[in-house]
This record gives sequence, C-alpha cells and structure tokens, in this order.
Amino acid sequence: MFLGKVVGTVWSTKKSPDLEGVRFLIVHPIELDKEPTKSIVVVADRMGAG
Repeated sequence: MFLGKVVGTVWSTKKSPDLEGVRFLIVHPIELDKEPTKSIVVVADRMGAG
C-alpha cells in the first residue's frame, strides 16, 4: 500500500470483464516527506475510495 493524491480519472471504452464497473484514478504517489512525486500511477479503485 502507498499514499497518494488523486489528480484525475481515466476513461476506458473497453475493459476486461473482471474490471466492469471499476473506476480508474490518476494518482501522484506521496513520499514520506509528504511531497508528491513527479511520477503518475493509474490505479483501479475497486473500493470506491476516490
């Protein structure tokens, strides 16, 4: 698990059947010094957290 700041969403026109109804979020990971990194991660939000 890592901490991150949600900065956007991703839309998909086709998904695997396992991912139907799952939202994708664009996240900037946060380092231990609380500063967002410059990298971007796309995550599957299966729990509705974002």
